Amino acid sequence: MAVASGNKGKVTLYTSAGQNAEVAEMGAWTISGPTLSMIDYGAFGDERGRQKPGMVEAQTISFNGYCDFTTGSNDAQAKLVTYLSSGTPIYSSSTPGTTAGPSRLRLWANDDLTLPGYGYWSQSSSTAPTILTVKSYVTSLEVGQDMGGVQTIAFTLAVTGGALEFSTAIA
Repeated sequence: MAVASGNKGKVTLYTSAGQNAEVAEMGAWTISGPTLSMIDYGAFGDERGRQKPGMVEAQTISFNGYCDFTTGSNDAQAKLVTYLSSGTPIYSSSTPGTTAGPSRLRLWANDDLTLPGYGYWSQSSSTAPTILTVKSYVTSLEVGQDMGGVQTIAFTLAVTGGALEFSTAIA
């Protein structure tokens, strides 16, 4: 089995202007979920608790790295902070400019076509109705600094309306 090097990973999205932007200085990303919530429904006289399946909860995306609001003309880290404070969704649209806001969030495992493991995780946009229903929202931000002056930043997003899918389509 081929294993891809982690140094080819990255996080990208289209900004509201339809411009592809890499979120600079990111060093790690994770996807958790979806998860199934369980509902307790015990009754008097039960000797054990009982549960039944409830709703599927949204996936969570987290990515972090070094804080840098100035790298490149895209300043994607600063835009993500703005999306958090304004509640702006990141749509799944695969066509730039088809939404009023940012779109095409991608978590790259490997962005080099010549190496094994090329591909990325993204919001489903395979059918027209899902383009505007599958969204991600920035739900939290953490900024830190160590005594050497190095600032770190971490973002958490909730994926609503559908799950992330792995794709090897050429971007």
